[in-house]
Amino acid sequence: MTFYTAPTYTEVELENLELEEMHFPYNDTELYYNGKTHQYEILEQAFKNRGINIRADLKARGIDDLDGFLKRVSQKFYLYAYKHCYMNSPIAIKYLIAVKGIVTMGNLYEYRQQIIEIMVMLGEYLCNNGDVSQVSGFDLDSGATTDIRSLRYEERDYPAEMKAVMHPLGLDFAGKYRFYVDGIGKEW
Repeated sequence: MTFYTAPTYTEVELENLELEEMHFPYNDTELYYNGKTHQYEILEQAFKNRGINIRADLKARGIDDLDGFLKRVSQKFYLYAYKHCYMNSPIAIKYLIAVKGIVTMGNLYEYRQQIIEIMVMLGEYLCNNGDVSQVSGFDLDSGATTDIRSLRYEERDYPAEMKAVMHPLGLDFAGKYRFYVDGIGKEW
């Protein structure tokens, strides 16, 4: 089985391309589009471009698996959108993020840039505060247990700023989107 392979654009190509010439979704130095999962994955360069050395920050906290961390950041971003757009299917949310965007956002390039900013914000937050989904709920020092479901339900592993910027992107919409996912059986 073959999966969709998104085109890759360099920074120079992106500067010279008109919006109509860009094919969405696409890969660049900050986001990789996984054609198997139909999801964007944040890359280390996105953090570097914003002055954050995520590799060193993770290493200082005893985390050596940068690739695994970046995948979790991307997965948590999508899980948040699925949970808060609960009346829409995951494939509809993936299509919205990769291909459609929100009209009020301006254009799909700006929409994609906001996705990058949110993923960087989430990655920095998880690096600094820990990932609640990676804990067992047992405090070794006190011997007490914490109900891990309540920690996850309270969404302690998402920054408040991220929640605020998801709204204009349409990624916390409680209603049902009324668009046709024109991607099932097609390449995107």
